Amino acid sequence: NNLSKQIQKFAEFGQQPVVLASPMVRLYFKKLTEHVIPGLVVLSYNELDPGMEIQTVGMVSI
Repeated sequence: NNLSKQIQKFAEFGQQPVVLASPMVRLYFKKLTEHVIPGLVVLSYNELDPGMEIQTVGMVSI
């Protein structure tokens, strides 16, 4: 699936994948993926420091 493909991109860079989601979607996305991809970090945009620099590697939609 698309999520697995995007996570593999991170593996190529040797980085921990992090999914950013809207606050309303975050909890549901985490519950949806926790059994398939344990340890996947899912954060909402509100949990990030406003000055944090973000690099988008890929996008998924549900």
